[in-house]
Amino acid sequence: MRILTEQKRGHSPFAYSDLQDTSQTAWFIMQDIRTCEKIPCSVSVWKRQVAAALADIHTDNLWAADKNSRLLPADEAYWKHITTKISVDHFEKKCASDNHFAGQYSRVLPKLRKTAERFATDMADLYRDGTSVTVTHGDLQDMVGDHVRCFQGRPMIIDWGFSRLAPFYIDLVDYFTQEEALLYLYICIRRWLNTSVGTGIS
Repeated sequence: MRILTEQKRGHSPFAYSDLQDTSQTAWFIMQDIRTCEKIPCSVSVWKRQVAAALADIHTDNLWAADKNSRLLPADEAYWKHITTKISVDHFEKKCASDNHFAGQYSRVLPKLRKTAERFATDMADLYRDGTSVTVTHGDLQDMVGDHVRCFQGRPMIIDWGFSRLAPFYIDLVDYFTQEEALLYLYICIRRWLNTSVGTGIS
């Protein structure tokens, strides 16, 4: 939270802590984004604004693992935890405790677990590759979720408890359709080109 605050984009709650040793537990101050305003424009315009906010966060921190060493990496162990303990295991427990649910969905459990294993492997490979690794929220839901709020007419992304150094794709899959994700990539490419021109990078 302090990293994002220091970057002054205003897409996440303001946070302050004077803690230097991150092995310690301490209090920090964070802006209260309790009020959730109604989205002030069309869904397509709003999603464009959210895509631009994520593009800011992701491009500010792309390939900056050393600078953001306070963040945990989304390595293979992390993705396996996400796909089993947080996702597939809950599905299996629901099947075991609810016969009606099991009657509808237990047959897809083997496919679901196989897909989860492939997802964990693919994301771990992307992390090792390093070219898409940045600061990610890691838990963005779709538009009916509560992690992207409208605050003073702009997107405010809250609840960064799953934040990791991870491939930026993880922040796109639930909130955007494939077509909307292309808009996000277009915004990112423009950011990179502007940065390259401004710094003389060819």
